[in-house]
Amino acid sequence: MKIKHFNLGLALLASAAMAPSCHIAAAVGLGVVISQEFSENAHSLRMPANYEQTWEATKQTLQSQSLDPIKTDSEKGLLEAHVQGTRITCQVTAHESNETVLAVTAKSLGRYENDTAQDFLFRVRRRLE
Repeated sequence: MKIKHFNLGLALLASAAMAPSCHIAAAVGLGVVISQEFSENAHSLRMPANYEQTWEATKQTLQSQSLDPIKTDSEKGLLEAHVQGTRITCQVTAHESNETVLAVTAKSLGRYENDTAQDFLFRVRRRLE
């Protein structure tokens, strides 16, 4: 499923920024970093795990599929790798104490590969189960 209202979700998180959670504050800051193109073309899925667990499962899934080293920025929740000519970009965002949202885009030759992004999401979810 596409996240067309990703910015709305970030706005809701911004209203909860008074909560004592560094992950919420980090998620609010990500609104500036993430491009409009990413949010319009990303597929997302709620993950039944905390931020660290989802981050590690996403990283392991990328590492198992990519022959090249993956790029990570844990402060921004971003991971990126090239898998068989497709650039996969992931963003992990804390949602609740034991739930996160993983957003993924897959782009090859200038085109978004929706099936690849969705497949990656479900691979990470299976790794968390």
